[in-house]
Amino acid sequence: MTIERINPSSMRPPAEYYAHVTKAGNMVFVAGQAAVGKDNKMVGVNDITAQAEEVFSQLQECLRAAGTDLSHVVKLNTFLTRPEDNRPVAAVRSKYFRAAGLLPASTMVIVSRLARPEMLIEVECIAVLP
Repeated sequence: MTIERINPSSMRPPAEYYAHVTKAGNMVFVAGQAAVGKDNKMVGVNDITAQAEEVFSQLQECLRAAGTDLSHVVKLNTFLTRPEDNRPVAAVRSKYFRAAGLLPASTMVIVSRLARPEMLIEVECIAVLP
């Protein structure tokens, strides 16, 4: 099986120990995306809606670079640092998934902290190639 690692040039380069996207056969694995812009600065500090918009936009970009899209996502894992952010995140997620009738299997976990203290959300996904 061929394994391909992809780092979209439109996004910030990841740390040297991972790739944004890994393709293995017809499976696409997108690493956890957080609201960190190409300039390595946080987007939407203390604003869950702005962070969620950035994260879902990055997921789209990663999937596009791998040759697939949100309609082929089969699993979505969301990590939040504040339980009260569930509703605003659901609203943003709906713009990307529910509006198009896309309902992947999903898990949401509340964690005490993410990689940077100002990160409120991180989302990873698994998709298939069309």
